[in-house]
Amino acid sequence: MDSHKSMWIAFAVGAVAGGVTALLAAPDKGSRTRRRLVEGTRHVVDEARTAIGETTGEIAGVARAQKDAIKEAATTAKDAYKKEVHSSNRD
Repeated sequence: MDSHKSMWIAFAVGAVAGGVTALLAAPDKGSRTRRRLVEGTRHVVDEARTAIGETTGEIAGVARAQKDAIKEAATTAKDAYKKEVHSSNRD
């Protein structure tokens, strides 16, 4: 997860640097530049939401698989314990 955090920090720094550069080098009027920045920001936010949603879905899938594996291991252990107790009682 640490690499994901670093990636998002680098992304945010790059976005801010790009925004500042765009403002300083903008040949358009201020209102048009602001509108373009808002549109670009919306686009970036939409992409980030999509990426976060996909990552959340992947994490949920892994968590479900782990939960199922733990349940199966617990059932196997329980059955083995019952079998051992039952065979000990026969002796």
